[in-house]
Amino acid sequence: MQEVIARRPRHGRDDVGVSDAHDVSEAVSMLPASMPRQRSLPERYVRVAMDKLWSLVFLTVASLGLFEAHFGTDIVHAASARRTFVHLGVLWGTLVGVFGGYIEVYRNVVLGEHVRYESVKTATHGMLASMLLSGLCLTIGMWPVWHWLTLPYLMMWSWGVVVQLLVILPPVLQRVVFVGAYCWFMYSYLSAYLL
Repeated sequence: MQEVIARRPRHGRDDVGVSDAHDVSEAVSMLPASMPRQRSLPERYVRVAMDKLWSLVFLTVASLGLFEAHFGTDIVHAASARRTFVHLGVLWGTLVGVFGGYIEVYRNVVLGEHVRYESVKTATHGMLASMLLSGLCLTIGMWPVWHWLTLPYLMMWSWGVVVQLLVILPPVLQRVVFVGAYCWFMYSYLSAYLL
């Protein structure tokens, strides 16, 4: 009759420091236990391609939705909007761009500093506060135009367009696209009220 030996669990063993020859090879035992498994090169490319593909799908759907809703046109020309709050929302949105430019361009490019959260904590908090105030002011300002759809439209703009462009585009191209889009929007926005 064959003797039955109880198996030891691999994780949570009492003899943590002891390694059996048949359990772990010598090369594997030299690696730290917390080291993540390395992915193969094709697996990494598939992962990156799928991440970019889903971001592109979200960007396309959000852009089509905002186009159908006349998002930009309504912000600039809607007669029933509360213009004071819309102006404040655009002002706070401009401050988001100013804080972003300070962090990305001045601190990173001009000063050559490696930007970390600890070194730009104040600017980051100012940027987050400006985002919240811009969203709040635009919600109040555009509520008479879009009613309950104001929140989904603003979410489609922020998460569906802006965040997806941050995921898809490399940093240099992000700056070019965002500065170009901002200049185009401000030209149409200011020309509606100054001319």
